[in-house]
Amino acid sequence: MTSTLADAGSVAALSVRKGTSQHHDADSAAQELFEALDQPNIKLAVFYCSPSYDLPALAAALHARFKGIPLIGCTTAGEITPQGYLSGSLTGFSMADPTMDVVTKLMHVDPFDSVGTGQDVSRMLVQLGTRAGAEANRADTFGFLLIDGLAMQEETVVSCVYSQLQGIDLIGGSAADEVSFGATYLYHEGAFHQNVALLSLVRTELPFLAFRTQHFVKSSTRMVVTSADPARRTVSEINGKPAAREFARLLNLDITELSPMI
Repeated sequence: MTSTLADAGSVAALSVRKGTSQHHDADSAAQELFEALDQPNIKLAVFYCSPSYDLPALAAALHARFKGIPLIGCTTAGEITPQGYLSGSLTGFSMADPTMDVVTKLMHVDPFDSVGTGQDVSRMLVQLGTRAGAEANRADTFGFLLIDGLAMQEETVVSCVYSQLQGIDLIGGSAADEVSFGATYLYHEGAFHQNVALLSLVRTELPFLAFRTQHFVKSSTRMVVTSADPARRTVSEINGKPAAREFARLLNLDITELSPMI
């Protein structure tokens, strides 16, 4: 699947290719994705994959096919694909534009070095500015951040990165592993990694808009968290009672009906 966007004067043209594979074999899946995404002058390719794949085999297969192409990715809890919502698949996109410039940095987040990360972001901005002969700014640049969801450092990392971006919009998300909460991975330069974040700064002459959606709905029911472990993001008490039991009661559900979807 291919889409192209050009500005009024055709100064810049963005070609986006999207693809999906439902092959369970890592080599076959990587080949099908590559055939869907391959195009001249790719500046960034991104994929999302089910953690059910043999990840070392998938990393090797992707690296063999996307040689010389900047490719990043992560494991998921279900994949949003051109074919709709899937599970157990490999999906992704590539962006090509002769005027686009992208820099990507792998950052370790556990332990997290806020000073070092801030310096990394500053160097990335300088790199973009040096190439273009002008400073990157929020009108022509946006940041795309992927992070290990089980490192539980999203708030800290996002705060540090955004404070150095000088108002540049930041989008992205956390790697997942279905709902096993065992191990989540990010892919960079031919291998999957844990306890890391991937920041890409994308500079383009084309207009863009950062937006978000929210699938939760607000309720008039109020509750008070009376015991929690914020570092582990677990709540053990609500309204002074065992959390799961009280949460189920407030939702008029049996405790056995609670699930990751609720």
